[in-house]
Amino acid sequence: METADADLRNLQLVWKALLGGVALMTAVLGGLAAIGYGRIVDEGTATFFYVNAIINFGAVVAAFAVQRRLMDQQLPATGTRADGIAAIRTSGVLSLAFLDVSALVAGLAALFTGELVNLLFAVPFFGFAAVFYPTAARVDALLHFAQRS
Repeated sequence: METADADLRNLQLVWKALLGGVALMTAVLGGLAAIGYGRIVDEGTATFFYVNAIINFGAVVAAFAVQRRLMDQQLPATGTRADGIAAIRTSGVLSLAFLDVSALVAGLAALFTGELVNLLFAVPFFGFAAVFYPTAARVDALLHFAQRS
């Protein structure tokens, strides 16, 4: 049971670090954008918004595709608990990395254009993290699924 608790704590620590980093980055870039620091684009701000939207959509699709691959291919192929935990950790970090890039682009678009509406494209990162956060029940369910398959 100690190994299970340590695995869960490690998974949660990685997620909290990624969440904290993106929250801090979003807050700093949003704060700088709010005071007008870094605004370098006066025309074509709509282009930034649309590019931001396309990148965000792609990141969300990629993040869910990684989670789908975890369920369909990676977990059924695991043989041990350690393999299952590694697959869960890797897919979680990869999913968050896709969304992290999208949140960074959102922050930079807000900073460069001065339009804070761009920061809304960071919301999917936090929503995804809330839905897929590795709780004890979620990790146990995923590992149970791996054993059944």
